[in-house]
Amino acid sequence: MGKETEQDTCNIVQWKEGGRIVKRNKIVFLLGVLVILIGCYVGLQFWNESKAAKEEEQKEAKVVKVKTLEALTEISYTYNESKFVFEKKDGTWIYAPDEKFPLEQTYVETMENTFSTIQAERELEGADALIDYGLEQPAYTIHLKNEAGEETDVYIGNSVNDGYYMTVGDKSKVYTVSSSILSPIQYDLMSLLSNDAFPYINSGQLEKVVMTKKNKTETFLKEEEDAITTLESAIGGITLSDCADYYMEAAEADAYGMDEKNVTKVEVTYTDSNEKEQEFTFYIGATDSEGENRYVKLGESHIIYKVDRTKFQEMDTLFEK
Repeated sequence: MGKETEQDTCNIVQWKEGGRIVKRNKIVFLLGVLVILIGCYVGLQFWNESKAAKEEEQKEAKVVKVKTLEALTEISYTYNESKFVFEKKDGTWIYAPDEKFPLEQTYVETMENTFSTIQAERELEGADALIDYGLEQPAYTIHLKNEAGEETDVYIGNSVNDGYYMTVGDKSKVYTVSSSILSPIQYDLMSLLSNDAFPYINSGQLEKVVMTKKNKTETFLKEEEDAITTLESAIGGITLSDCADYYMEAAEADAYGMDEKNVTKVEVTYTDSNEKEQEFTFYIGATDSEGENRYVKLGESHIIYKVDRTKFQEMDTLFEK
């Protein structure tokens, strides 16, 4: 091959330099594109946030604030011909007609949140007579009272579109309101019951079961695999949801087979999901009048439940062996 000339060397150097410049320009171009994309993303995010904020402002602007009663202490109304009265004592809501009723707080807290600030969708200008809106004899009357002693009544009348006609206090103004205003109060009493939570036991968690009836006691340990498997299946299948009596008085114990002569006491020891040993006790009573369920009570609770009697057949068989 021939000898490289000075001109060839110069051309090679220029070619390499040119390549570097092209690469550098390409990198600069890509960085520029990246900056533009980041700018677009940030701008889009800002635009979305501004749009959401504006929509929220417009939504709030459409809301008509009718009445505010902070710190409610009493809520009462009639639903399905039943009178409901809830009072707040020491920070806890109670069912006033019977304070022993185990009231689920979340239901009444939802009522409290709904009625503390009463809002409407719009106010009717030049409203007609109350009878035209079903407000002369309203379908619902909700009485509210707060800790400052302020009281007001909320009246709900005929349905309209996706809501209802509403008036408050002296009935001087008529509004339309979302149908959701009635959602918190459309429950019967037993739907407001706070059920006991029966512990859930997984396979392999049961350590010991002690069953006692009258003067007889049977103990089943984890080592007795067949018996423990049977008990795990039976106890693990118990759910407490069908309430027979929300507060059993001592004098009523024999009616449910919860008296000392008839009740079966079941003491359970198990290991929870955190590998900690836990204990609980439940009681099995008589069969109900339909012959389909047994009465069950958890621990010191006063609530009596009905549970499918077939869940206890194998337990009874083990105990009676």
